[in-house]
Amino acid sequence: MPTPEPNPAALDADPSTRNACLAPLAASFDAVRAFIAGALVPEDPALAEVVGHVTAANGKMLRPAMVLLAGQAAGTPSDRHTELAAVVEMIHTASLLHDDVLDRAEQRRGRPTANHLYGNAAAVLLGDFVLSRVFEITVRWSDPEIGCVLGRAAAELCQGELRQNLSRGGEPIDEEAYLGIVRRKTAALFQSAGYLGAYVADGGETVNRALGEYGSCFGMAFQIRDDVLDVVGSEQRAGKTLRTDLAQRKLTLPWIHFLKVSPGTSGRDLFEQARSESDAHGWIDRLRDAGSIDYAWAKARAYVDAAVAALGPVPASPARDRLEDLARSLIGAA
Repeated sequence: MPTPEPNPAALDADPSTRNACLAPLAASFDAVRAFIAGALVPEDPALAEVVGHVTAANGKMLRPAMVLLAGQAAGTPSDRHTELAAVVEMIHTASLLHDDVLDRAEQRRGRPTANHLYGNAAAVLLGDFVLSRVFEITVRWSDPEIGCVLGRAAAELCQGELRQNLSRGGEPIDEEAYLGIVRRKTAALFQSAGYLGAYVADGGETVNRALGEYGSCFGMAFQIRDDVLDVVGSEQRAGKTLRTDLAQRKLTLPWIHFLKVSPGTSGRDLFEQARSESDAHGWIDRLRDAGSIDYAWAKARAYVDAAVAALGPVPASPARDRLEDLARSLIGAA
């Protein structure tokens, strides 16, 4: 039975299931945000407005949720989980600041981007400032394993973004290369969030690795879903600038599949033709007709199933149930 194409409205909105999963973490999220705000106070008061752009942002908090829920599922959470969740979110935030510069994005989380308000140089330096605070915090922790895991995740993230950036304008990448990029630029940080959340709770090696694998599969599904949303979503609901992948020559899974099954012309020529034409909706219809949206959505669903399967070694608990529901909320009701 073919996997149904996602309804754009279901993609853009936060499903009620996700809200139910995250609602019990509201107080913990407040603590995470307070920690981030305290960590990002600049020594120079003249920088307060620019830095405040970061602390005022209200993201989905999925990566902090991964840390917190993994800690609950693996053992007993502690104050270190709040700090760890904050650091993971700070790494993610820094990457978004840099991404928005590369993508020339004007909106993020329903607000003007830092690069749109203050310019590209200020946005890049703001991201660097956030990362410098991450380094400062992690070196104070007595356990070097945490810093090593986060450092590897940050390095993977940068390598994934660099690989994607270098692929623009050249020959089209294939699905294997695309999945490798996603594994680095998105899944690696989710994997470290799941693994470290369990590790800090003394979950034991088997449970730690299981929650790390859950995070990795979750991240793969999340990014593929996000790439589908960039094609078929609406900016009002998504809260960010869409159609940037096409404009910035980023070949994502819907496009990779479409170019593979489209006969008669080279993939790059067809992609450039799509970029040069103003009728984006006409091309979206062509991707739908070719089964490319269905194909990418089915791949996201497969990673969701893999994430749920990875929870096998994790003891039964409300937190484990919420992790399963959180993964399934990514594909929602199509």
